[in-house]
Amino acid sequence: MIATLIQFLLPLPWLRGRDGRLQLVIDWRDPAVKQVFVLMLPVTLGLGLINFNAVVDSVFASRLIDPELAPTAIDRAFRIYMLPQGCSRSPSRPCSSLAVASGRTWRSRRLSFDRSGSA
Repeated sequence: MIATLIQFLLPLPWLRGRDGRLQLVIDWRDPAVKQVFVLMLPVTLGLGLINFNAVVDSVFASRLIDPELAPTAIDRAFRIYMLPQGCSRSPSRPCSSLAVASGRTWRSRRLSFDRSGSA
């Protein structure tokens, strides 16, 4: 939370000389904006389904096993499950998404993506 606040406040001294005319404008017809949303869609759906699965698991476990212990255990297991993805994959997602969308092949140490989406 503090880092987000600092990140917001840091550029303000440099933006002060803009005569108060600085405003956020999103042109929905711009191809770059459309491309960002198209590239975000699969990641958003995937994360949403993973979180929905965690909720369903918690509901079933709390009704079938132990109402107090099961949700906590599933929450901790889910956090451990998501840890490697959050630590190692986040920087590579934009690179791989842009490469696949532009038709180029992107290679990392172990994975290669082509336009068909196969790894």
